Amino acid sequence: MQGLKDRLAVSDDLEADVLRQKFDCLVQEIDEFTEFSPVSTFETQPDSG
Repeated sequence: MQGLKDRLAVSDDLEADVLRQKFDCLVQEIDEFTEFSPVSTFETQPDSG
């Protein structure tokens, strides 16, 4: 992913700008999905009683 980010960083065209924005959004989503939160883990477990 870093290689793609580096290539987009040196490009000045409009398509690269759009791709940079999408790339940043994807990185943010990945961070949100992979962060640990005991509360969300607890809430997603089925009730045992």
